[in-house]
Amino acid sequence: MRILRLAPMTLTAGKVGHGGLCPGNGRGYLCALITGDVTPAAAQGAIDAVNADLPHYRQIRKFTILASPFTAQDGLLTAMGKLRRDAIDRRFSAEIATMYSGKSA
Repeated sequence: MRILRLAPMTLTAGKVGHGGLCPGNGRGYLCALITGDVTPAAAQGAIDAVNADLPHYRQIRKFTILASPFTAQDGLLTAMGKLRRDAIDRRFSAEIATMYSGKSA
C-alpha cells in the first residue's frame, strides 16, 4: 500500500494503494484518486497521517479508491511512468465531480 505525498498535485510515497492523483487545480480543496487494493479506513488513516504535516490548503479532504492502478497500457501513464493528468481527468471525471460536489463518494 502506498499513499502519495503532495508534490503539488500528485501524491508520492507514504503508504496506501499503488498510486494516485490529487486533482485540485482551481478548486477550493484537494481530493485524491487512490489506486490499489486498500480499504477506506486504511486510506483515511494514511491521508490523516500525511495531512498532519501539511498546511490546511494542501490537505486532502476527500478521496475515491479506484480498483486498478494507472498504467501506460490503459493510457493513464506515459512510457516513462509519469501521470497523464488530462487522460485521468477525462476517464475519472464522474468520480472527481462527485468528490467536489459535496456528495459522498
